[in-house]
Amino acid sequence: MAGLFVGTLFRLQHWPGGSVVLIASLAVQAIFFLLVVIEIISSKKASNPAKLIGAAFYLLFPIVAYSFFPVLLLLALTFLTGSSYLTRARKKFIFTKREMEKPQFDSI
Repeated sequence: MAGLFVGTLFRLQHWPGGSVVLIASLAVQAIFFLLVVIEIISSKKASNPAKLIGAAFYLLFPIVAYSFFPVLLLLALTFLTGSSYLTRARKKFIFTKREMEKPQFDSI
């Protein structure tokens, strides 16, 4: 997020290097959303419809956001989306440590 703020500030002020910082920070953000989608698709906990909806949201949100929202609102929305995934939504798709430690008993 800091890279996006600095890159946007540099671009608005027409200082040199703003484009490089902005492109680099957007690339890092795109990699983050790509890793989120891979994590959702490879989930063993969620059902297929939940995986499809989650992956579609995290694939389409950045594209729609970059197309329609002003820059400052975009920065806030991408920050909120990423932090909400890490704090809340990830629990729906990934096993918790406690669930992985439960013993599995197979019936004969």
